[in-house]
Amino acid sequence: MYSFEGLGVKVVREWVPDANKPSLKTPQDALEVIRRSIGNEDREVFVAVLLDSKNRVLGIYTISMGTLDQAPCHPREAFKAAIVMGAAGIIFAHNHPSGDVSPSPEDEEMFRKLEEAGRILGIRVLDFLIVNPKEQRSLKGGDRIEARFRQHIRADR
Repeated sequence: MYSFEGLGVKVVREWVPDANKPSLKTPQDALEVIRRSIGNEDREVFVAVLLDSKNRVLGIYTISMGTLDQAPCHPREAFKAAIVMGAAGIIFAHNHPSGDVSPSPEDEEMFRKLEEAGRILGIRVLDFLIVNPKEQRSLKGGDRIEARFRQHIRADR
């Protein structure tokens, strides 16, 4: 075994109820968890909700905290906690403090990169959400998220 003084792996786990890990059965469940985490922030915050094969929340990982109108994200950092924690699925989300949940061209490009990285890694990207305290927008597309939640659970039985 090799030991390197001063080096280590640190994974930040936020809001992880131990005994009562919530199970996300509907898109509304996911939105409640995400809004509780980042819905009222005054700057953009990019998070990943890490899920096990039964859609139970393993943790919420803050990928980046940005400025008023951007939160940088690279797939390498976006999937780091999911890999370490053995997540089967992931929901990406960030807020728009402006209140407008319309995706920017950068949001759409990031969604494409994260979805491709998830395919390569074998971690299902269930959605990519943009939220504010009252609204949300799914880049995966409207009503299909309900089906993705059900598929994710069935695929891992």
